[in-house]
Amino acid sequence: MKNMELLILPGLGDPEANKYKAVYNLIITEAKNHNFNHIEIIKWPGQNSSKQKDIKVTLPRCVEEFYVFLKALENKKQLYSIIARSFGCIVFLSTLKVIKLKYLKKAVLWGPTSYVNHYKLFKQDYENTIKKSIGNNVNIDISFFDTIVPVEVALENFKNEFELKIACGEKDDLSDPVFLEYLKNMNPEKKIKIKTVPNVGHEVSEYNQEYISALFN
Repeated sequence: MKNMELLILPGLGDPEANKYKAVYNLIITEAKNHNFNHIEIIKWPGQNSSKQKDIKVTLPRCVEEFYVFLKALENKKQLYSIIARSFGCIVFLSTLKVIKLKYLKKAVLWGPTSYVNHYKLFKQDYENTIKKSIGNNVNIDISFFDTIVPVEVALENFKNEFELKIACGEKDDLSDPVFLEYLKNMNPEKKIKIKTVPNVGHEVSEYNQEYISALFN
């Protein structure tokens, strides 16, 4: 994966929120160490650092935004890679339904949130979830959950066109090793690599060799 562009698809929280800055700084630093010559973090409509911070984050809006970006990137006819985190994994897989990617070499999905965990966040702990979203610089309401697609459904859009790895931390509270095994086992015809990184959770902000290897090797 040398001398290529890297796209980083964030989770629901704004990459520039205090909680996530170190998470993305680590990825960017290691991407440079792995010879990516251009690194870009996508901003979802509804995140404070995006150009559309005053609207609510929904999956269709994010897919529409990402589709336009991907189409322009594909027109360059140059190889690139993708690292997606959490909600960004679902955006990526959902976008595959509406665009055929010819120049994507590899995608790594870190911690795709299971539908049951989205249900717990938005149906069983809604007020606390909204409260946390304010601190994470993201504009959401129940419409986010109403538009979400389960990872296992979105994964149907992957047709083995590129290398795909799905990884998570052993201590991830939104996406765990059992869930990754489930995704792989229900899609035996798909060439999916899975990886569990010991002793880390959903957000990784400090250097960990196995985590970096999961993202870049």
